[in-house]
Amino acid sequence: VGSSLLEHGVPPGHLLKHLGLPVQAILAPDAWVARPLFLKLINALVEMTGEPYFVLHIAERDPIEKLGVLGQSILNANSLRQALSTACAGIVLVQTGVRLGLDEHENVARLRYEFIGRTGENPETYIEAVLAFLLKILGLTGENIPVRVSFTCERPRKTGELERVFGPDLCFSAGYNGFTFNQSCLDLPFQQKISEDLFKQNGRLTLHPEEQLVQSVRQTINKLMVRQGSPTLELTARVHGLHKRTLQRRLDKWGVTFEILLDQIRRERALEAVSQGRRTMTDIAFLLGYSDPSHFIRAFRRWTGMTPKDFLSADIHPGTAMFSPEGLEEPLQHELLFIH
Repeated sequence: VGSSLLEHGVPPGHLLKHLGLPVQAILAPDAWVARPLFLKLINALVEMTGEPYFVLHIAERDPIEKLGVLGQSILNANSLRQALSTACAGIVLVQTGVRLGLDEHENVARLRYEFIGRTGENPETYIEAVLAFLLKILGLTGENIPVRVSFTCERPRKTGELERVFGPDLCFSAGYNGFTFNQSCLDLPFQQKISEDLFKQNGRLTLHPEEQLVQSVRQTINKLMVRQGSPTLELTARVHGLHKRTLQRRLDKWGVTFEILLDQIRRERALEAVSQGRRTMTDIAFLLGYSDPSHFIRAFRRWTGMTPKDFLSADIHPGTAMFSPEGLEEPLQHELLFIH
Protein backbone atom coordinates (compact mmCIF):
# COMPACT_ATOMS: atom_id res chain seq x y z
CA VAL A 1 0.00 0.00 0.00
CA GLY A 2 2.73 2.43 0.98
CA SER A 3 4.74 1.92 -2.20
CA SER A 4 1.63 2.29 -4.36
CA LEU A 5 0.72 5.54 -2.61
CA LEU A 6 4.21 6.93 -3.16
CA GLU A 7 3.95 6.08 -6.85
CA HIS A 8 0.86 8.30 -6.94
CA GLY A 9 2.56 11.14 -5.09
CA VAL A 10 0.71 10.57 -1.81
CA PRO A 11 2.91 10.32 1.33
CA PRO A 12 1.55 7.31 3.27
CA GLY A 13 2.25 8.99 6.59
CA HIS A 14 -0.16 11.81 5.74
CA LEU A 15 -2.94 9.29 5.11
CA LEU A 16 -2.25 7.45 8.37
CA LYS A 17 -2.15 10.68 10.35
CA HIS A 18 -5.47 11.70 8.80
CA LEU A 19 -7.00 8.42 10.00
CA GLY A 20 -5.21 8.39 13.35
CA LEU A 21 -3.28 5.18 12.64
CA PRO A 22 0.38 4.36 13.37
CA VAL A 23 2.79 3.55 10.54
CA GLN A 24 2.68 -0.12 11.52
CA ALA A 25 -0.91 -0.29 10.28
CA ILE A 26 0.47 -0.68 6.75
CA LEU A 27 4.10 -1.61 7.39
CA ALA A 28 3.63 -4.57 9.73
CA PRO A 29 2.70 -7.77 7.86
CA ASP A 30 0.88 -9.14 10.91
CA ALA A 31 -0.94 -5.96 11.92
CA TRP A 32 -4.57 -6.47 12.95
CA VAL A 33 -6.77 -3.41 12.54
CA ALA A 34 -10.41 -3.13 13.65
CA ARG A 35 -12.78 -3.57 10.70
CA PRO A 36 -14.33 -0.07 10.70
CA LEU A 37 -10.85 1.48 10.78
CA PHE A 38 -9.58 -0.88 8.10
CA LEU A 39 -12.45 -0.10 5.75
CA LYS A 40 -11.99 3.58 6.48
CA LEU A 41 -8.35 3.18 5.43
CA ILE A 42 -9.39 1.39 2.22
CA ASN A 43 -11.86 4.12 1.29
CA ALA A 44 -9.37 6.85 2.16
CA LEU A 45 -6.88 5.32 -0.29
CA VAL A 46 -9.36 5.92 -3.09
CA GLU A 47 -10.21 9.40 -1.86
CA MET A 48 -6.61 10.58 -1.54
CA THR A 49 -5.38 9.14 -4.85
CA GLY A 50 -8.50 10.10 -6.80
CA GLU A 51 -8.50 6.65 -8.41
CA PRO A 52 -11.71 4.64 -7.86
CA TYR A 53 -9.94 1.34 -8.59
CA PHE A 54 -6.72 2.01 -6.68
CA VAL A 55 -7.34 -0.83 -4.19
CA LEU A 56 -8.49 -3.18 -6.95
CA HIS A 57 -5.20 -2.66 -8.77
CA ILE A 58 -3.22 -3.45 -5.62
CA ALA A 59 -5.17 -6.71 -5.27
CA GLU A 60 -4.44 -7.54 -8.90
CA ARG A 61 -0.71 -7.25 -8.33
CA ASP A 62 -0.52 -8.73 -4.84
CA PRO A 63 1.08 -12.19 -4.89
CA ILE A 64 -0.94 -15.03 -3.37
CA GLU A 65 1.97 -15.98 -1.11
CA LYS A 66 1.57 -12.63 0.62
CA LEU A 67 -1.06 -14.43 2.72
CA GLY A 68 1.80 -16.29 4.41
CA VAL A 69 1.06 -19.87 5.45
CA LEU A 70 -2.42 -19.67 3.93
CA GLY A 71 -1.02 -18.46 0.62
CA GLN A 72 1.58 -21.22 0.54
CA SER A 73 -1.10 -23.83 1.25
CA ILE A 74 -3.22 -22.51 -1.63
CA LEU A 75 -0.27 -22.62 -4.01
CA ASN A 76 0.63 -26.14 -2.88
CA ALA A 77 -2.89 -27.49 -3.54
CA ASN A 78 -3.32 -30.25 -6.10
CA SER A 79 -6.60 -29.04 -7.54
CA LEU A 80 -8.84 -25.99 -7.67
CA ARG A 81 -11.27 -27.65 -5.26
CA GLN A 82 -8.53 -28.19 -2.69
CA ALA A 83 -7.22 -24.64 -3.09
CA LEU A 84 -10.63 -22.99 -2.67
CA SER A 85 -11.51 -25.25 0.26
CA THR A 86 -8.21 -24.27 1.86
CA ALA A 87 -8.99 -20.58 1.33
CA CYS A 88 -12.45 -20.99 2.88
CA ALA A 89 -11.15 -22.83 5.93
CA GLY A 90 -8.12 -20.60 6.43
CA ILE A 91 -9.58 -17.14 5.90
CA VAL A 92 -9.79 -16.72 9.68
CA LEU A 93 -5.98 -16.55 9.66
CA VAL A 94 -6.08 -13.21 7.83
CA GLN A 95 -9.55 -11.80 8.55
CA THR A 96 -12.17 -12.00 11.25
CA GLY A 97 -15.86 -11.24 10.99
CA VAL A 98 -16.13 -12.59 7.44
CA ARG A 99 -17.30 -15.80 5.84
CA LEU A 100 -15.96 -17.41 2.66
CA GLY A 101 -17.96 -20.37 1.44
CA LEU A 102 -17.85 -22.76 -1.50
CA ASP A 103 -21.01 -24.62 -2.46
CA GLU A 104 -22.01 -26.79 -5.40
CA HIS A 105 -25.47 -27.18 -6.89
CA GLU A 106 -26.70 -28.47 -10.26
CA ASN A 107 -23.30 -28.38 -11.95
CA VAL A 108 -22.57 -24.87 -10.67
CA ALA A 109 -19.85 -24.00 -8.16
CA ARG A 110 -20.26 -20.79 -6.19
CA LEU A 111 -17.68 -18.97 -4.09
CA ARG A 112 -19.35 -16.49 -1.76
CA TYR A 113 -17.69 -13.79 0.37
CA GLU A 114 -19.63 -11.92 3.05
CA PHE A 115 -19.19 -9.81 6.15
CA ILE A 116 -20.74 -10.99 9.39
CA GLY A 117 -22.56 -8.17 11.15
CA ARG A 118 -22.35 -4.47 10.41
CA THR A 119 -19.35 -3.10 8.59
CA GLY A 120 -19.51 0.49 9.85
CA GLU A 121 -18.05 1.73 6.55
CA ASN A 122 -18.92 1.14 2.90
CA PRO A 123 -17.16 -2.16 1.99
CA GLU A 124 -17.75 -2.10 -1.79
CA THR A 125 -14.22 -1.06 -2.75
CA TYR A 126 -12.69 -3.71 -0.53
CA ILE A 127 -15.04 -6.43 -1.77
CA GLU A 128 -13.98 -5.74 -5.37
CA ALA A 129 -10.36 -6.21 -4.31
CA VAL A 130 -11.09 -9.44 -2.41
CA LEU A 131 -12.90 -10.97 -5.38
CA ALA A 132 -10.07 -9.98 -7.72
CA PHE A 133 -7.59 -11.65 -5.39
CA LEU A 134 -9.69 -14.82 -5.11
CA LEU A 135 -10.17 -14.95 -8.86
CA LYS A 136 -6.41 -15.37 -9.26
CA ILE A 137 -6.69 -18.78 -7.61
CA LEU A 138 -8.68 -19.99 -10.62
CA GLY A 139 -5.79 -18.91 -12.82
CA LEU A 140 -3.51 -21.46 -11.15
CA THR A 141 -5.20 -24.14 -13.26
CA GLY A 142 -3.75 -22.63 -16.41
CA GLU A 143 -7.25 -22.61 -17.91
CA ASN A 144 -9.39 -19.63 -18.85
CA ILE A 145 -12.39 -20.50 -16.70
CA PRO A 146 -15.57 -18.55 -17.58
CA VAL A 147 -17.02 -16.96 -14.45
CA ARG A 148 -20.01 -14.84 -13.54
CA VAL A 149 -19.05 -12.28 -10.92
CA SER A 150 -21.80 -10.96 -8.63
CA PHE A 151 -21.86 -7.79 -6.54
CA THR A 152 -24.50 -6.67 -4.07
CA CYS A 153 -23.86 -3.02 -4.98
CA GLU A 154 -25.72 -1.20 -7.73
CA ARG A 155 -24.31 -1.10 -11.23
CA PRO A 156 -21.82 1.79 -11.58
CA ARG A 157 -22.05 4.22 -14.48
CA LYS A 158 -18.85 2.85 -15.99
CA THR A 159 -17.91 -0.82 -15.81
CA GLY A 160 -14.98 -0.94 -18.21
CA GLU A 161 -12.30 -1.47 -15.57
CA LEU A 162 -14.34 -4.09 -13.74
CA GLU A 163 -14.86 -5.93 -17.02
CA ARG A 164 -11.13 -5.82 -17.71
CA VAL A 165 -10.39 -7.44 -14.35
CA PHE A 166 -13.33 -9.84 -13.99
CA GLY A 167 -14.54 -10.40 -17.53
CA PRO A 168 -17.78 -9.34 -19.23
CA ASP A 169 -20.24 -11.46 -17.21
CA LEU A 170 -21.00 -9.14 -14.29
CA CYS A 171 -24.13 -9.11 -12.15
CA PHE A 172 -25.01 -6.15 -9.91
CA SER A 173 -27.62 -5.74 -7.16
CA ALA A 174 -27.15 -9.46 -6.57
CA GLY A 175 -27.95 -11.32 -3.39
CA TYR A 176 -24.28 -11.99 -2.60
CA ASN A 177 -20.70 -11.04 -3.47
CA GLY A 178 -18.76 -13.76 -5.23
CA PHE A 179 -18.59 -15.70 -8.45
CA THR A 180 -19.95 -18.83 -10.07
CA PHE A 181 -18.43 -21.18 -12.62
CA ASN A 182 -18.87 -24.70 -13.97
CA GLN A 183 -18.65 -27.27 -11.19
CA SER A 184 -16.44 -29.58 -13.26
CA CYS A 185 -13.65 -26.97 -13.11
CA LEU A 186 -13.18 -27.72 -9.43
CA ASP A 187 -11.40 -30.93 -10.37
CA LEU A 188 -8.90 -29.20 -12.63
CA PRO A 189 -5.34 -29.83 -11.43
CA PHE A 190 -3.01 -26.97 -10.66
CA GLN A 191 -0.24 -26.37 -13.16
CA GLN A 192 2.87 -26.77 -11.03
CA LYS A 193 4.92 -24.31 -13.06
CA ILE A 194 2.30 -21.58 -12.66
CA SER A 195 2.28 -22.12 -8.89
CA GLU A 196 6.08 -22.11 -8.70
CA ASP A 197 6.33 -18.97 -10.82
CA LEU A 198 3.83 -17.17 -8.59
CA PHE A 199 5.65 -18.35 -5.49
CA LYS A 200 8.91 -16.88 -6.80
CA GLN A 201 7.33 -13.51 -7.53
CA ASN A 202 7.72 -12.20 -3.99
CA GLY A 203 9.40 -9.13 -5.38
CA ARG A 204 6.61 -8.12 -7.72
CA LEU A 205 5.54 -5.44 -5.29
CA THR A 206 8.98 -4.26 -4.27
CA LEU A 207 9.03 -1.69 -1.51
CA HIS A 208 9.71 1.90 -2.43
CA PRO A 209 13.18 3.01 -1.17
CA GLU A 210 11.60 5.50 1.24
CA GLU A 211 9.34 2.79 2.64
CA GLN A 212 12.33 0.52 3.13
CA LEU A 213 14.04 3.37 4.98
CA VAL A 214 11.05 3.92 7.28
CA GLN A 215 11.04 0.23 8.18
CA SER A 216 14.79 0.26 8.72
CA VAL A 217 14.63 3.37 10.92
CA ARG A 218 11.96 1.72 13.06
CA GLN A 219 14.21 -1.31 13.52
CA THR A 220 17.17 0.90 14.38
CA ILE A 221 15.17 2.88 16.94
CA ASN A 222 14.04 -0.37 18.56
CA LYS A 223 17.59 -1.72 18.78
CA LEU A 224 19.10 1.51 20.07
CA MET A 225 16.32 1.90 22.61
CA VAL A 226 17.27 -1.44 24.17
CA ARG A 227 20.87 -0.28 24.51
CA GLN A 228 20.50 3.31 25.61
CA GLY A 229 16.90 4.22 26.36
CA SER A 230 16.09 6.66 23.59
CA PRO A 231 18.10 7.20 20.41
CA THR A 232 18.63 10.59 18.85
CA LEU A 233 18.06 11.61 15.26
CA GLU A 234 21.80 12.17 14.85
CA LEU A 235 22.72 8.68 16.04
CA THR A 236 20.01 7.01 13.96
CA ALA A 237 21.14 8.90 10.86
CA ARG A 238 24.75 7.87 11.53
CA VAL A 239 23.74 4.19 11.72
CA HIS A 240 22.19 4.57 8.26
CA GLY A 241 25.19 6.40 6.87
CA LEU A 242 23.19 9.59 6.35
CA HIS A 243 23.34 13.18 7.52
CA LYS A 244 20.47 13.95 9.87
CA ARG A 245 18.97 16.45 7.42
CA THR A 246 19.06 13.84 4.65
CA LEU A 247 17.30 11.35 6.91
CA GLN A 248 14.68 13.93 7.84
CA ARG A 249 14.09 14.79 4.19
CA ARG A 250 13.68 11.16 3.13
CA LEU A 251 11.33 10.39 6.01
CA ASP A 252 9.33 13.46 5.06
CA LYS A 253 8.79 11.99 1.58
CA TRP A 254 7.00 9.10 3.26
CA GLY A 255 5.04 11.60 5.33
CA VAL A 256 6.49 10.89 8.75
CA THR A 257 9.12 12.37 11.07
CA PHE A 258 11.75 10.77 13.28
CA GLU A 259 9.92 12.10 16.35
CA ILE A 260 6.67 10.44 15.29
CA LEU A 261 8.39 7.09 14.68
CA LEU A 262 10.11 7.31 18.06
CA ASP A 263 6.84 8.23 19.76
CA GLN A 264 4.97 5.32 18.17
CA ILE A 265 7.67 2.83 19.14
CA ARG A 266 7.61 4.17 22.67
CA ARG A 267 3.86 3.68 22.63
CA GLU A 268 4.19 0.05 21.49
CA ARG A 269 6.82 -0.78 24.10
CA ALA A 270 4.95 1.08 26.84
CA LEU A 271 1.70 -0.78 26.18
CA GLU A 272 3.54 -4.09 26.33
CA ALA A 273 5.52 -3.23 29.47
CA VAL A 274 2.53 -1.85 31.38
CA SER A 275 0.37 -4.85 30.39
CA GLN A 276 2.97 -7.25 31.78
CA GLY A 277 2.81 -5.46 35.14
CA ARG A 278 6.33 -6.52 36.15
CA ARG A 279 8.09 -3.12 36.16
CA THR A 280 7.56 0.11 38.04
CA MET A 281 6.54 3.25 36.17
CA THR A 282 9.96 4.71 36.96
CA ASP A 283 11.71 1.73 35.35
CA ILE A 284 9.50 1.85 32.25
CA ALA A 285 10.03 5.58 31.89
CA PHE A 286 13.80 5.11 32.13
CA LEU A 287 13.84 2.24 29.61
CA LEU A 288 11.84 4.33 27.12
CA GLY A 289 14.17 7.30 27.47
CA TYR A 290 11.98 9.71 29.43
CA SER A 291 13.80 12.17 31.66
CA ASP A 292 11.08 11.99 34.29
CA PRO A 293 8.32 9.44 35.12
CA SER A 294 5.73 12.22 35.01
CA HIS A 295 6.57 12.84 31.34
CA PHE A 296 5.98 9.16 30.62
CA ILE A 297 2.65 9.13 32.46
CA ARG A 298 1.47 12.20 30.53
CA ALA A 299 2.52 10.56 27.26
CA PHE A 300 0.72 7.35 28.23
CA ARG A 301 -2.44 9.30 28.97
CA ARG A 302 -2.14 10.94 25.54
CA TRP A 303 -1.73 7.53 23.89
CA THR A 304 -4.55 5.70 25.66
CA GLY A 305 -6.73 8.28 27.37
CA MET A 306 -5.92 6.80 30.78
CA THR A 307 -3.08 6.42 33.26
CA PRO A 308 -0.87 3.28 33.22
CA LYS A 309 -2.56 2.13 36.44
CA ASP A 310 -6.05 2.46 34.95
CA PHE A 311 -4.90 0.76 31.74
CA LEU A 312 -3.61 -2.22 33.69
CA SER A 313 -6.81 -2.41 35.74
CA ALA A 314 -8.91 -2.34 32.57
CA ASP A 315 -7.07 -5.45 31.32
CA ILE A 316 -6.83 -4.16 27.74
CA HIS A 317 -4.77 -6.28 25.36
CA PRO A 318 -1.81 -4.21 24.08
CA GLY A 319 -2.50 -5.34 20.52
CA THR A 320 -6.00 -3.85 20.70
CA ALA A 321 -4.70 -0.48 21.84
CA MET A 322 -1.79 -0.51 19.38
CA PHE A 323 -3.93 0.26 16.37
CA SER A 324 -6.46 2.46 18.11
CA PRO A 325 -6.59 6.04 16.80
CA GLU A 326 -6.37 7.23 20.40
CA GLY A 327 -3.45 9.52 21.10
CA LEU A 328 -1.59 9.53 17.78
CA GLU A 329 -1.18 13.27 17.53
CA GLU A 330 2.27 14.84 17.53
CA PRO A 331 4.26 14.11 20.71
CA LEU A 332 4.44 17.06 23.09
CA GLN A 333 7.71 18.97 23.27
CA HIS A 334 8.46 17.99 26.87
CA GLU A 335 8.04 14.34 25.89
CA LEU A 336 10.93 14.60 23.42
CA LEU A 337 13.52 14.97 26.18
CA PHE A 338 16.14 12.24 26.13
CA ILE A 339 18.19 10.74 28.94
CA HIS A 340 21.25 10.54 26.68
